[in-house]
Amino acid sequence: LQKYMAKRAKRLSQHKVRYRVRKTLANARPRVKGRFVKTEQPLTAAAVEASKADQPQ
Repeated sequence: LQKYMAKRAKRLSQHKVRYRVRKTLANARPRVKGRFVKTEQPLTAAAVEASKADQPQ
């Protein structure tokens, strides 16, 4: 069990950003619910769902 815990700790501690440029670009991109979206989209997924909920059937 100690061997497993040591390997797990080593795996989790090694996570680091390898390319700073990619991280900065990703932070600048618009997101909806954590997913990247295009800026040209007039309606986001959240807006489409909200409009469907507002319409009576």
